[in-house]
Formats: sequence, structure tokens, C-alpha cells
Amino acid sequence: MTDKKQIKIEQYSYKIYSSQNDLPEDENNLCSQAREAMKYSYSPYSNFKVGAAVLLADGSIVNLKNNN
Repeated sequence: MTDKKQIKIEQYSYKIYSSQNDLPEDENNLCSQAREAMKYSYSPYSNFKVGAAVLLADGSIVNLKNNN
């Protein structure tokens, strides 16, 4: 009996915007929230600041930053 491998191929499409300001309002707001969180990132060793924002199903936004 031979082993068969199952391969799953996924495709994604995306749109490239030339500026954050060209994004739809809700996505622009998420980017702004992530940038705001990045200001409070604590990264004394890597000096690589990270911020993230997530839109939840209930419409609220959670933003986070890295701490290293």
C-alpha cells in the first residue's frame, strides 16, 4: 500500500493601495489604531516597534503592542 499525500492549494486576491489614506474608512481606522499602539511599544533590545489592531465581530477594536 502506498502513502498518498494530500496537497491543498489556496489562492488569495488582494488590492494594492498607494497610500493608507486610499483604504476604506474602516481599514484606515485599523491602520491608525495599530500605528497608535506602536508608539507605546517597548523594544529596548530589538528596537523593532510593533503595533496591531483587530476588528472584532461585535465591532470593537482591540489594539496591542510588543514588549520585549
